[in-house]
Amino acid sequence: ACSPTDTCQAGVCVPLACAGSQTCGDGGTTPDAPACPSGSGDCNQSASDGCETDLTADPMNCTACANVCPAPSVANADPACAAAGCTATCKAGFADCDSNMSNGCEAELARDYENCGKCGNDCKGGGCNAGACHAPPVVLDSADGYTGGIAISGSYAYWGLMGLRRVPVAGGAATVLEAGTNGNFARSVAVDGSQAFYSTLSTLRSIPAGGGSATVLASVFACMNVAADASTLYFLEGANNNNGAVRKLAKTGGTPTTLATSQLNPAHIAMDGANVYWANRGTYPAYPGDGAIMRVSKSGGTPTTLASGQKYARGLAVASGAVVWATSDTIFKVPIGGGSTQTLATDVGISALTADGTTVYFGSGTSTTGHRLRAVSASGGPVSDIAVLPQYVAAIAVGSGTIYFTYNTDTLLKVPK
Repeated sequence: ACSPTDTCQAGVCVPLACAGSQTCGDGGTTPDAPACPSGSGDCNQSASDGCETDLTADPMNCTACANVCPAPSVANADPACAAAGCTATCKAGFADCDSNMSNGCEAELARDYENCGKCGNDCKGGGCNAGACHAPPVVLDSADGYTGGIAISGSYAYWGLMGLRRVPVAGGAATVLEAGTNGNFARSVAVDGSQAFYSTLSTLRSIPAGGGSATVLASVFACMNVAADASTLYFLEGANNNNGAVRKLAKTGGTPTTLATSQLNPAHIAMDGANVYWANRGTYPAYPGDGAIMRVSKSGGTPTTLASGQKYARGLAVASGAVVWATSDTIFKVPIGGGSTQTLATDVGISALTADGTTVYFGSGTSTTGHRLRAVSASGGPVSDIAVLPQYVAAIAVGSGTIYFTYNTDTLLKVPK
């Protein structure tokens, strides 16, 4: 008979610890490693948990214990293991949507507008953010010609295209308020409800918002931009190099009042209750980075430089107590009272910018990267994609809950914020 610490197995006394299918090859009480079935292994060399390792799925023990799969050479992938050996699997948030692992896991599901949240989920012109599609843009108006500025008033959008047009924001037929030419169209537009004000290459004009005859309020050389408050128009005279000016004019017309002279190619005007802001683009034609962001009181006085060393601003607006503007690759802001310049976002091919009280909207992209309408908080943070576009954004305006924008040639669109 076997001792109390042994058992009889196949006619042989063996320690109790070695009972079952195990054997104690050392003649002692420690069981040998189990005999593992194909595809599994005792890689931790502990008989207590048996053949714990799946050699067909463990990249640290792939087909054999301690056979570590190397990092894949393709993008956005982690090492993986299959029955045939080492392979690759997509990192979390990425997918191989083109079924071609030679280019890795090419789709970033949180932002890929053709594979938004999952492969094949096309946002059809809307942006993709956090794996959810933004509503796509809707065309409001389109015609041949060069586009200019946009303004929203009540139920209508006013925009420059071969003159000045008006179109219902809910959709419908456009009205030509004034016909123009490719050289004489509404480059910038402001509307106060009853009147539309707009700049052409050589004039500042008004026209009844519902249609009628246009009135030339002032002759202005290279009238680039116009903004309006309750009683007054503020506009830029963008003469070459150091001959530009900032002026104001009563909405009823008369003689303009000069607020600033000797400005270096001014463009992109904005205002708040007390001040007018604009960008000096710099020396034409090279624009070597000698531009500036400027401020002057609406009542006049000495202009203040808020930021110097700027290169060819692409847009300017006021938001959250700051002036925001864009160069071709960076969006900046500076407090309206002056202070340090901060970077809000970087991008490529920035073409236009505007803002509401809290958010900055801008167009960016190239023919290589694709074109986008994008947004970033005026306080900073991540950039989101609103729309994916076939052409670059030429102008942007913001209404209640809606963004209005134009392509670079002949189309006005809207999209929800």
